[in-house]
Amino acid sequence: MEHPMSQYANYNEITATPEKHLNFLRELNAHVNEGLGSRNSLFEKAAKSIVVDGKPYSQAAHMNKLESHADGWDFDDVPDATKVEIYQLSEAIKAADSTFDLQHYTTGYEYMVDDMKDRGVDISTPVIKSTGGLDLSKAGTPGLDTSADGLDDLFKREHVVKVSHEPIIGR
Repeated sequence: MEHPMSQYANYNEITATPEKHLNFLRELNAHVNEGLGSRNSLFEKAAKSIVVDGKPYSQAAHMNKLESHADGWDFDDVPDATKVEIYQLSEAIKAADSTFDLQHYTTGYEYMVDDMKDRGVDISTPVIKSTGGLDLSKAGTPGLDTSADGLDDLFKREHVVKVSHEPIIGR
């Protein structure tokens, strides 16, 4: 399945706010869900399907803008559901392609994660559907309880196998 072409006027459109960052993480996650082949395939897919300021997507330009904008974000004002999805997508994207180390360019990322853990928000239970969207079917309590295995299991595995449009963890 070919990902549709996305166009952005500049990198501010994907990094200016936590919500814009989350929307872009969903787009990157859609590429992951389509399946990756080689080590740099997420970057290659993004460069072919995302245009920013009239040029192919640049991971370096994206990370620089992300670091700059995230420094001004106030995670205390961001809803937990948004932060949980940012956490889970960032971790899943890095697990799929370690060159996309979004966590280290998201200023305040560790604070955001530690704060949620300290408040008892369950950040390890997957709430992300294969489409990259947040499953709000059980919303109403912090940590959005689901019966799925935790993301922790994902990091113990060697690779992700795609079957019937649903990612399946495999060894």
